[in-house]
Amino acid sequence: MIRSSIHVEDLKKKGLLHIRPVSDAGKYKEGPVKGFSCIVKEIMAELRSPSRFRMIPRAIPDVNTEGQMAAELELEHTYHSSFDSFGGSLLCSYPVKQIEPRSRGKWIEDILQNSFNLE
Repeated sequence: MIRSSIHVEDLKKKGLLHIRPVSDAGKYKEGPVKGFSCIVKEIMAELRSPSRFRMIPRAIPDVNTEGQMAAELELEHTYHSSFDSFGGSLLCSYPVKQIEPRSRGKWIEDILQNSFNLE
């Protein structure tokens, strides 16, 4: 953020930016969707009402195995299909070069399909 000329410390002091660690949703025994749902509920409970949040999460910190990729796709699909009632917005970032190479193209295609198949 600093490299992009975002004044992190100033925004934090003004209460406009809150940086919070996020657990690995893939490690929840109930599965990644339930895990991320719990994480979001915790974040929402901490917000001052009424408030909407903008989050740049990495719910599945690594996507360099097929299992991690599948978990992230499941999260993407679940949250893309419920954005209207979500109460915030998400921007997920992915280190494309670290994604499992044999499945990278198909995975990116699936991410894009999640975005375009919303009704």
